[in-house]
Amino acid sequence: MGYAPSHDDPNLVKRYCSTIPYIARASRAYVKEFGSPATPADCFRHRGILINSVVRTSVKMLSKNGVTMPLPWKSTMVLSNPIAAARALSCGAGIVPDMSLYHAYQHLESGEWQIVMPGWQRPSVDAFLYTTEETYRKRRIRTLIDWLSEHNQKIDKHLRTDYPKLFLR
Repeated sequence: MGYAPSHDDPNLVKRYCSTIPYIARASRAYVKEFGSPATPADCFRHRGILINSVVRTSVKMLSKNGVTMPLPWKSTMVLSNPIAAARALSCGAGIVPDMSLYHAYQHLESGEWQIVMPGWQRPSVDAFLYTTEETYRKRRIRTLIDWLSEHNQKIDKHLRTDYPKLFLR
């Protein structure tokens, strides 16, 4: 799966999956112990859990209503995997400033996590599935790619209904 901007390579077949909003989150236990920052400027009192991987870099700034502010963390933990970051978040290790809604919505719905710094986000991106034309001709690959695309679009529709204010550009 690739994230924004879409690759327009004529040798690739691409299927749109979803739009991915990134929102700052913390566990309820973390917020109970350390409080919740209202803006990025308040993060100097908090621990950041940052995700830095091959497909995305750690966010250094968040924006709201045309205003962009840096994230001055008290301390940070940098992980290369969003699932590891989710586990650290659940353990109360700090705040993830840009957890994808797709990695977090079940935790939000259960009440385990909460949104912090409401409205402060990194820009949303579109996600696509990519494969070569040759590979896509294989029925099993085509079936998988098409199913994943449709499945992710259904989740996207559900999340847009339940969390419409989180889908910013």
